[in-house]
Amino acid sequence: MAITNIDSYEDGIQAENNFADDPSSYIVPASFPGKSSGIPLRRCSFTITLASQTTGEDILIGFIPKGATIFGGTHVASATLSNSATTAIGLKGADESGYIDSANSVSDAINLLKTAAALSTTLVTFGTTNALYYGYVAQKDLYLTLTTGTGTVATEVITGWYDILLKG
Repeated sequence: MAITNIDSYEDGIQAENNFADDPSSYIVPASFPGKSSGIPLRRCSFTITLASQTTGEDILIGFIPKGATIFGGTHVASATLSNSATTAIGLKGADESGYIDSANSVSDAINLLKTAAALSTTLVTFGTTNALYYGYVAQKDLYLTLTTGTGTVATEVITGWYDILLKG
């Protein structure tokens, strides 16, 4: 399959893909006519293989640095999870304090970005509403977690991505 790299657009917007430097993410600096500004948007991808995880196993799938704004993401399984297994997407303080905010008032939670639900070969979004922390600005370094629930998961591969805007 051929890959086409677009370096400019008719309206003057330009993009630079740094994927070769860091294959797990990229930054898209944008240049607009009459104004030059870098937009530090990062798309981070993850792939995990589940094999006999039971209810309540937390799996680290990403990192969100202090000051970054969360703009949601999506994930999908290689097949429908067996045994009625579900997954949830949450946030956990990287400092292991049990809180995701600097005031220590919002506890780590496995379902802040997506409540537990079945996962199949259909893309499922997370963190896409205000109630699900869309636009949340990380007050400290955070881990993005996937937690298994309701039954044992057979061998399945889960892939996905999430977008964050880095502090400028």
